Amino acid sequence: MEIDRTLLLRGVAAFLAIAGIWTAFEVAPGRRLVRCQERLLEAAGNRNWETVRTFLAEEYRDHWGNDRDQAITQASEALRNFLTLEITSESTTVQREGREATISARLRLAGRGNAIGEEILSRANSLESHFQFAWKRKSWKPWDWKLVFISQPELDTTWTP
Repeated sequence: MEIDRTLLLRGVAAFLAIAGIWTAFEVAPGRRLVRCQERLLEAAGNRNWETVRTFLAEEYRDHWGNDRDQAITQASEALRNFLTLEITSESTTVQREGREATISARLRLAGRGNAIGEEILSRANSLESHFQFAWKRKSWKPWDWKLVFISQPELDTTWTP
């Protein structure tokens, strides 16, 4: 049995073209930014704080005056009130300018928790305003996005679970 060399070369060329197009799409900085946002929310929902830490820039600050360590500590204390938790985003918009970007999204929480967890679900899901996530690309790598700031105008510094 002999393989037609022309057919083989065409098949390899088609495969390489498809792989190149997919790679260009998947590695695009805007696409990687959205993936970083999704992975951050997934890690927070799974309460994987070491992974969350990898997404936060060292110079992270938020609307409530927290640095990276304080934000992770507060989030872990609030979210420990859940047995299961899924954090999803709705009405997401992305604005990019060079190495900086802002993602605006309504966050929705779903899960099971104790009484405090149920109150957090109720309050979080009743928010009308979008969360603002400010990201910065730290290097030439399209996947090297770090979160530098979060804000949500309806949550003031006195809101606690």
